[in-house]
Amino acid sequence: MQMTAQNISCESVQTKFPDLMDHILVKTLIGTLYAIVMVLGVVGNILTAHCVLRLRVNVGINPSFALSFVGSNLMIALLSLPFTAQQTFTRVWLLGSVLCKIVPFLTMSGTFVCSFTLAAIAVDRYRNVTNMQQIVSSKEIHFDGPHALITIGLWLLAFCLSFPHSFFLLKIVRYDGLCGDFCEECFPSHQFEIWISSTIFVIQFLLPLIILAFCYDRLRKMFIRSAARRQQYALTTSTQKKLMRTKRRTNLLTFLLFSAFALPWLPYIIVHSLRDFELVADSAQMTLFTVAHLIAMTSIMWNPIIYCGLNQDFRRCLLNCVNKELTEIDRSSYAEGRMRVFSQVIYSDGHFEVL
Repeated sequence: MQMTAQNISCESVQTKFPDLMDHILVKTLIGTLYAIVMVLGVVGNILTAHCVLRLRVNVGINPSFALSFVGSNLMIALLSLPFTAQQTFTRVWLLGSVLCKIVPFLTMSGTFVCSFTLAAIAVDRYRNVTNMQQIVSSKEIHFDGPHALITIGLWLLAFCLSFPHSFFLLKIVRYDGLCGDFCEECFPSHQFEIWISSTIFVIQFLLPLIILAFCYDRLRKMFIRSAARRQQYALTTSTQKKLMRTKRRTNLLTFLLFSAFALPWLPYIIVHSLRDFELVADSAQMTLFTVAHLIAMTSIMWNPIIYCGLNQDFRRCLLNCVNKELTEIDRSSYAEGRMRVFSQVIYSDGHFEVL
């Protein structure tokens, strides 16, 4: 097909290239799932921001990283989900040439920021523990300069990485015989397309994944060794059972933190790789991409649950928000709860302990 300035006589893309996504039942199912993921993701992240900003609840993550985390998730939820759904259901771009560049730019930036922030959180937790820094609960969280500067740097880096792809490669194109506009990547060659996709894969997925795996695996081994040393001196059965529960909780938490990033994005990465190397039939690309994209977008639901929901103070904040019974006494009482994620570690008498 050749691109032309405009389509004079045309037919719809659904007529010329039918796809499973054109069926009304499939559209209804996918649309419902998109709506559920979007609502849960937006609500979960807004509640996280509410607890951090207004109620000053310590959610177990540095507040600068927590807000960066929330902001990137909201960008993905409010931009990637609805606009991808629009393209999936209509199979054309309805929003003009300007938004063809701006929406993917913001979506890609949000995805980069989310990955970078997760890696920064892992490094921050690992640094706190290896420096034997005693982390204690406080009545109010504080925004510090170094973490704020790191957060700003991560966002600027994400914008710089997203700008060339969005503003130089994305264009509105029209095809002979097809009605409508299409917002598509226009690469000078197939080799250049593979190079760009591979670079994005390494920066957005592979490097953060390696950082998460290294930091959390090292922390897991440190906690298990510490628990094993303490178990040698545990005289009572109840103490031994408590230490065994600590080991199981540490292993489970490590698996959850790693899986929350790797598993949702893995199908999306695989589908893109198959497409780039032309290993997927044209008739199946739209369906596979939609399913993979939907799975990837579920990360905006799991992230607040795993990174904040495992924190006792955060759970109490959510319950109070739901019950609408928040009082000043409740606010001050949040600091009394003990935190239960990797950043909540006490180093005492030569032992690490996950409280």
